[in-house]
Amino acid sequence: MPFHGVATYRLVARINAGAGFYSIFIPNVYTDYALWVDGSLLHACGSFAQEETVYLHPQAYDFYYAGSELEIVLQVKNDALVYGGGVGQSIRLGTTEQIHKEYQTHASVDLFLISISIFVGFFFLLLHHFRKDSRELVWLCVLCFSVSVRNLLSNTTLMMQAFPGLPFWLGSRLVMLTIPFIIISMVFYTHQLYMDKMPGSASRVILLLNALYIFTVVALSPTIYSAAFYPYLLTVGAACVLGCYVSVKAVMRREKESVFFLSGMLILTLGALLDSLVYIGFLSARYMLSAALFGFIIIQVVLLSKRYSETFRRTELLSADLQASLDTVMKTETAYMSAQMKPHFLYNALSTIAECCETDPHEAGNLIMSLSKYLRQTLDYDNLSGIVPLKKELELVQAYTYIERARFENIEIIFDIPEPLPLIQIPPLTLQPLVENAIKHGLRRKREGGYVIVSVKQQKNSMVFTVEDNGVGITDEAVKNLEILPNGSVSIGLYNINTRLIRLYGQGLNIKSKTGAGTRVSFEIPYREDGSNVSCDCG
Repeated sequence: MPFHGVATYRLVARINAGAGFYSIFIPNVYTDYALWVDGSLLHACGSFAQEETVYLHPQAYDFYYAGSELEIVLQVKNDALVYGGGVGQSIRLGTTEQIHKEYQTHASVDLFLISISIFVGFFFLLLHHFRKDSRELVWLCVLCFSVSVRNLLSNTTLMMQAFPGLPFWLGSRLVMLTIPFIIISMVFYTHQLYMDKMPGSASRVILLLNALYIFTVVALSPTIYSAAFYPYLLTVGAACVLGCYVSVKAVMRREKESVFFLSGMLILTLGALLDSLVYIGFLSARYMLSAALFGFIIIQVVLLSKRYSETFRRTELLSADLQASLDTVMKTETAYMSAQMKPHFLYNALSTIAECCETDPHEAGNLIMSLSKYLRQTLDYDNLSGIVPLKKELELVQAYTYIERARFENIEIIFDIPEPLPLIQIPPLTLQPLVENAIKHGLRRKREGGYVIVSVKQQKNSMVFTVEDNGVGITDEAVKNLEILPNGSVSIGLYNINTRLIRLYGQGLNIKSKTGAGTRVSFEIPYREDGSNVSCDCG
């Protein structure tokens, strides 16, 4: 219809089914209209009903007819659109059951497409919350919501079920805006997937033209933006060609998942072409772009799923390699810490044994056995990178303290260990260095000596290990610098233990000390009632 035009369409239909209930389905009518059936007004809207023109609302109108020839008259009046005014699709006549069943089928399909698009959009939005660097999820989310709005305002226009009074000027603008938003989100989404293959100048021109059309729809009258839509369709076609070009280029380079993107672009291009033909009147059918966009979205879900699963698989492989490297580092650090302990301790122990050989040969034998246990465990480098039973670690502590008590009679060692011993495994050289640190740096500096308490306590979901002394204590500065690699060897033991515990269980040493009163060092290891350790991935 021309601008400011009026028209009257008259159709005479032969009815062979006899008397009964019939329905006539009026599709999208882009103007004010009045529908007359057999001389009676069946429905009128806009100026024909002395009311504001509402948005497109295709629906079926029921009536009873008993004659053989049915006259249908449709009057239309165009006051707003330069092009596209009038009846958009074919008017359908049939029995009430046929027409309503057909309408319900189409409405169900539209509702399904809308629901899936909204669900997928929110899914991508939630996924982006956990993958902030994946910007393609944002643009695919915008695409899904734009498709949902377009589906609500096209074909059966389900939006009118909830808002029957939606003004034509508002509904028309909303449905027109969905197209440039779909194109813009698709261009940015393609750019995020294939940055190195996206022609920069072509994509910028397409984005600029879409932004210009958005301004036209928002700021200007329906007369102008409806007239501009026909040349704007060239921009839609250019965006589809650009997407196909990028996807073909990716396929030729044998990039993973590029076949999925090409398939989605071909479906989207076909849907856009069919929709354009329907809009300009070359085809009389339902708009297919919504279904094509739905197919494109589903294919992108598959594409991203495969891409993210491959990324996750590579991450697992890298994590395994990193864990192996960390195990090597931990083994090296533990071996280094063990090597630091042995030279001075071995010298002092041999001196003590030599003295006992003359004064108490039996005691010298016990000292030799303790030294043998100590050296056997600290020199077993193959087991330094893993974990050992608590019993084995306690044997090392007992062997070490037996020798130290022989050297310093004013030192008392107290073991507060539950019986039977818990079936738990701990990192090697964990308790013994803490005890050595308490004796060497806590008690030896006190003339009167003191005590060291080694305790193991079970809590609800963990086992707590504590080494406590009443020595000279540790300064607050030394406790704060525990996480900093020391330059000397004074606190290298504490640093190594703290680092290993954090790597394995996510928490290190808990040190409480008061100068002149002593030090309490504790740590926790996850533990279940069945005696199994709870692993912790603290990467």
